[in-house]
Amino acid sequence: MSTFEPKITRLQPVTSVQTRLKAGRELAKDGRRDEALVEFEAAVRLDPNSKMARLAVGGVKARQKRYDEAIKEYREVLRIDPLNFQGHLRLARVYLAKKENEKALEFANGALGIDPKSPDAMLMVGTLLMAGGDYPGARAQFTKAVQINPRLVRARLHMSYLLKRLGEVDEAIAQVTAAMRIEPENAKVHSVLGRLHLFRNDYVGASEAFQKAIALDPDNHTEAFLGLAEAFVKSGKLEQAEEALRRCPEHLESRPRIHKLWGDVHETRGLYRDAVEEYRAFAVLAAGESADPPAGPVTSDPETADTQAWKELAASLRKASDLDREQRKLEQIEAPAGED
Repeated sequence: MSTFEPKITRLQPVTSVQTRLKAGRELAKDGRRDEALVEFEAAVRLDPNSKMARLAVGGVKARQKRYDEAIKEYREVLRIDPLNFQGHLRLARVYLAKKENEKALEFANGALGIDPKSPDAMLMVGTLLMAGGDYPGARAQFTKAVQINPRLVRARLHMSYLLKRLGEVDEAIAQVTAAMRIEPENAKVHSVLGRLHLFRNDYVGASEAFQKAIALDPDNHTEAFLGLAEAFVKSGKLEQAEEALRRCPEHLESRPRIHKLWGDVHETRGLYRDAVEEYRAFAVLAAGESADPPAGPVTSDPETADTQAWKELAASLRKASDLDREQRKLEQIEAPAGED
């Protein structure tokens, strides 16, 4: 009897950079970024000189706010290919997120030099010029982006941000209205329109626009709920404002503004102590967890302080919170949208 036993060699699954990238993109599309990163990093190990793989790794890390690691990946792309458009553009985005605007502008100009007709590069350069106070330069870039692609909604929204800052609110609304004709189901367009109506003290128009944004995109509606609550507060519709605030998702970025708006509601209702607590929470969260609550004019025991003292303190903190929010609006520049 034969004792021959055949040896079976099991073949390992065949994989490739493209296979890993495809798998990673599918995972990223489902919001499973950690798993996507595993696939993208595997693609880099298979081919360390793959520009697409390194761009994908950098994109996930940028979205995770691991900016220095993203920069490392994008710089590797430029080492491999110094004229890579996406490498320059994404470095500009990350440096903007890090508030290193000079470096961001350097790479944005690099991207524009590689592709002088790229609306994305124009929007990035314009955004950075606007951040630096060069409004004519920013306007020129946004105008060119609209001229190259009149149906590019992002370009019209960026132009509207600039026009609002310049006080040309009617023209800003015209740009957003044009964007709405192009993409009537775009929730962000309606939310931006709501902000412009709010800026003009048109609280009815603002609330209608914010409600439309919420209806169109119920899963990404934080900004619209905050705007809706603000419109209701300023128009004296406090019960509706409270409902909007209760429904507003809380996260790191929204929490300070939620406290500020609750403070406005309580102060309007005459609940001054409650208002003070909310305004103090806003001040601490807006400044950072290590900040101390702001000092106020009340020096007596909070438990025995009279109503007038609480009223004065609430008014003082509300004024401070309003000034803080206006300053943050001036400092906050949004990078042109785009997949990293």
